[in-house]
Amino acid sequence: WEAQQGVKLIGGLCCHSNTSEGRREQLRDFYKKHNIRYILNLAGKEPQMQGASYPVDNLEVVSEPEGGGADVFDIADDPSDDKVRVLKLPMVDNDDEESGEVLDVKNSKELGEASRFLERAWRRHKRELFDQVQRRLAGKGLDPEPTLPAIFVHCVGGINRSPLCVIHWIQTYHSNTSIVSKDAVWHRTVLKRQSFTNVQCVLHKKKGWMEAMWRRYEAEKAGWKQANLPSMGFGQTFQQYRKHVSHQSGLYTEDPQVPP
Repeated sequence: WEAQQGVKLIGGLCCHSNTSEGRREQLRDFYKKHNIRYILNLAGKEPQMQGASYPVDNLEVVSEPEGGGADVFDIADDPSDDKVRVLKLPMVDNDDEESGEVLDVKNSKELGEASRFLERAWRRHKRELFDQVQRRLAGKGLDPEPTLPAIFVHCVGGINRSPLCVIHWIQTYHSNTSIVSKDAVWHRTVLKRQSFTNVQCVLHKKKGWMEAMWRRYEAEKAGWKQANLPSMGFGQTFQQYRKHVSHQSGLYTEDPQVPP
């Protein structure tokens, strides 16, 4: 979207001191159109992002839990309100010790916090999607249906930290590792990114982070006592909806990259 507007700004969906009022209005419209209700800022230490702000009302800054974070499955259940929840994390984009502080992927508290926040946003999105599906199956769908809540994930360039956190979230909460290889999510993320930018720029020159993240995931998974994922009834109802849409319009198609 930024490239289409001909805009070259660090953290392009943020406002900076030199952002014009016209540009701010464009961004307000973008946030409103896409119903962005969560913002994950992974560049909390970057000097060029210190003055960045978001052109939305009702911001609520989310604090990191004391003592290193909550359990991986201890996720807040947010109401369907008009607040925009923001989590700002001080992740560093460096894997070279000679260049300064490095991101210790294996032990990063921020990586776990980012994944929990992404899951928090997804649970609200899924809950409201579930409500829409049930209304439509009952013949009581709204016209139009309200836009589902979305999350804006950003660092500085969107190349390393942002996709790293998204991939970790998918692996932790939404992957069946008995049938999905450890590289599958990364490859799919690359393909999705290329479809928008025509450039392979996910974890550029930092693919070692993926191996470190996989080792972390394997160690964490071994200690999980239960996976408290609220999916009861969602999959079955959504499959009903898929058949319903396919039967009614013939427009529904399965994602060819997702196994049945």
